[in-house]
Amino acid sequence: MTIRNLPKHIRCKPSRHGQILLAYLPTSKLTHIANKSACRHALTNLFHACMAFILHPLEKLGLTGLHLRSRDGAIHDCHPIFAAHIGDYPEQVLVTAIKTGECPVCPTKGDELGDPECVGEPCDLTEILDVLNSIDKGATEFTHACKAAGIKPIQQPFWKNLPFVHIYHSITPDILHQLYQGVIKHVISWVHSACRDAEIDARCRRLPPNHNI
Repeated sequence: MTIRNLPKHIRCKPSRHGQILLAYLPTSKLTHIANKSACRHALTNLFHACMAFILHPLEKLGLTGLHLRSRDGAIHDCHPIFAAHIGDYPEQVLVTAIKTGECPVCPTKGDELGDPECVGEPCDLTEILDVLNSIDKGATEFTHACKAAGIKPIQQPFWKNLPFVHIYHSITPDILHQLYQGVIKHVISWVHSACRDAEIDARCRRLPPNHNI
């Protein structure tokens, strides 16, 4: 656990103690489960069970709040909630229960990704929660309902009972893979093919001196 306004060079240096360890997530591969599909489902449910245990206090505190003291001594009535999830694509898929290859935010199918015309609103959380609540009707019907909704059959996602949480609004872009490699890298390649090395170098030399550049 950390706070958002710490400089990166402090947060990323363990000796500065800018973070507090909350828990270790298990890394077991569950190799004793021979069926690969069953093993994947067990690993997914294990992850969500662990995250639900860690975030369980937010189910109550997000509603009732708690008093926290700021550095100036003032007491504030705070309501901590799960607001955003930062991770790469496999982690986004794991958290949202979406099938690999599809969008972890909106219902766009895998073969439509990259088409601006196919960008839609985030998935309907109410519909997803209704499907997850159908687990009481039996494993077979629950699995079919999840398949029809385009999600994996996760028994209890960690975000299901958290207040004010819409998990499909909480997914943030992965800066390295989605922003840099997915957008900026292509722009750089396009500029290089359009201008070539000599012109790019000439334009860089024309830039006025600037601090730290």
